[in-house]
Amino acid sequence: MNHTNFVIDGDQLDLDDKNGHTFKGFGYLSCNNSSRLLLDYKWEHEDSYNQILQILFGGKHPLMRMIKLEMGDDGNTSSGTEPATMRSADDAANVKRGAGFQLAADAKELQPALKTAILRWGEPGFLRKLWVNVKSADPDKLVPESAFEPMYQWYKQTIVAAYQEYGYLIDYVDPDRNETKHPMVQWIKWFADRIANDRTGFPARFPIDQYNRIKIIAADQNYERDFGDMMIADKQLQDKVAAVGFHYNTDDGTNKPFTKLADDFQHEMWYSEGIAPMTFGKYRIKASNGDGIGGKQSGLDVANRLIKSYVNSRRSFYIFQPAVSAYYPGVNYSHKELIAASRPWSGHFEVDNVGLQCMKHFSDFAKAGWADEGAWRYLTSACDSGVGGTENLDHNREAPSYLTLMAPDKQNFSVIMVNDSSQTRTYHVAIKNVNLAPNQKLAIWESMGPENSDQDYDTNLKRVREKLEITAGTVDIVVNPHSIVTATTLSLENDDEVAYHRIESRHDDYTLGIDGDNGILYEDDFSYAKYPDNYLSLRGNTPRYTADQGGAFEIVKSKGRNVLQQMITEDQRALDWEYSFAPNFTIGDDK
Repeated sequence: MNHTNFVIDGDQLDLDDKNGHTFKGFGYLSCNNSSRLLLDYKWEHEDSYNQILQILFGGKHPLMRMIKLEMGDDGNTSSGTEPATMRSADDAANVKRGAGFQLAADAKELQPALKTAILRWGEPGFLRKLWVNVKSADPDKLVPESAFEPMYQWYKQTIVAAYQEYGYLIDYVDPDRNETKHPMVQWIKWFADRIANDRTGFPARFPIDQYNRIKIIAADQNYERDFGDMMIADKQLQDKVAAVGFHYNTDDGTNKPFTKLADDFQHEMWYSEGIAPMTFGKYRIKASNGDGIGGKQSGLDVANRLIKSYVNSRRSFYIFQPAVSAYYPGVNYSHKELIAASRPWSGHFEVDNVGLQCMKHFSDFAKAGWADEGAWRYLTSACDSGVGGTENLDHNREAPSYLTLMAPDKQNFSVIMVNDSSQTRTYHVAIKNVNLAPNQKLAIWESMGPENSDQDYDTNLKRVREKLEITAGTVDIVVNPHSIVTATTLSLENDDEVAYHRIESRHDDYTLGIDGDNGILYEDDFSYAKYPDNYLSLRGNTPRYTADQGGAFEIVKSKGRNVLQQMITEDQRALDWEYSFAPNFTIGDDK
């Protein structure tokens, strides 16, 4: 049996009023057409749509605290096409295209304090020539400053349109490209100054002062980690960038810049794009290797990423790409989601209850958010991870992995421990300088796979295993193989939102079929006569039950009829993120 000793010392809690160490929970990334079919759920089965939003954004312990929107460019950006809000420099921004901005508005109805962020995948066609050198090895020198204002206006007009249409203002903006290899420092600084000082060209009663306070996040890199060093070396850049985002890697740079930025300068560090679990846990438990709910890219693996990304590089926020897969199966990358929603005609969707509960082991037992919301904080001295891999767990599975979150008043704390190995681990924990209630006990919440083949896959999800007494300021906590445990001072066993309940769709699934007796599985004349007159306008003219894999197909009027039209010509093609398909359109039911 493996043993680990650590100390929970309340005097070590960083109580700075900034956000370098606040626990921000999780975010929802809507991009590359990943939310497209939610538009149809909303119209065809609004109860399913609302249920999905409630699972992620609702309740007393919301899982998601942000929606991050990647502005589309009408080109494929890995698994589909997110439409551009503008298609020419003088085009009025249309935020009803695609599902993202609408989704954020609906989520904010459930959670008004929900944060929002935007960045871009690439450049729509009207910006292509100006920004063609953004894909060069030195875009900071080769993209001319004359290109900056047109790009800024795309962001600005989109933000303004979202406010006018849906009533919310974006909280964070990354001016740079998604997963840039060469951050454009001069452009980021220029953009930060422009957005902070722009006072003209706004509609009446627009909240200009609030707009000027929009925060900058940069640079959403993937494998490269040099932006942290750029921040450390450039005081002006530090002053202008509030948050640093990085994708698909838990490690810091060689000189630990991300750690320094959080510890010394109180900058926010975000795991600004990370996977959701791949392969639902209810199927994983049937594998013969004995991993149960664990293994590579499982719920336990993603939970380990949360822990080691904070320990290694101070990431205090994890954003799922995607949280909901609302597109058809068979797109470019393997499926990864907490909720699969590709059946809008039936209203059916599927929840990875295992993956979801692994994440709720964090968010249900700590107040997630920002300093001005009273968010709990990471107790850095009581966090550690020795599990292997910069992303996927690939060695040292039996190593310690634990994370301590504490309330600012030091009256409560929660420790999340992950053990994705075949060996039991015991933690011997000393507790001091914490304002515990007399005779305080620790509730031990555990999730693991079934103990035998007769049990349902979720028999042992998120249950109170025991309550432990704290004796002479110490307690021993056992973490079973292939399990996640939260040890908490909070008394939540009677909280119905925390206690596990299997979440299932209220609707049975069926194959889409119109006039099936005549062999017709799909038809659409695009008139939508049985829908309200504003059906198409509210959807940005998006045709029902469809998804763009390349280009932008919309419904337009022609000779008195609604017809399907490709909105992008070759001359209007985007400056792609990496590559793009020729116009490609998916319709109907993948079955």
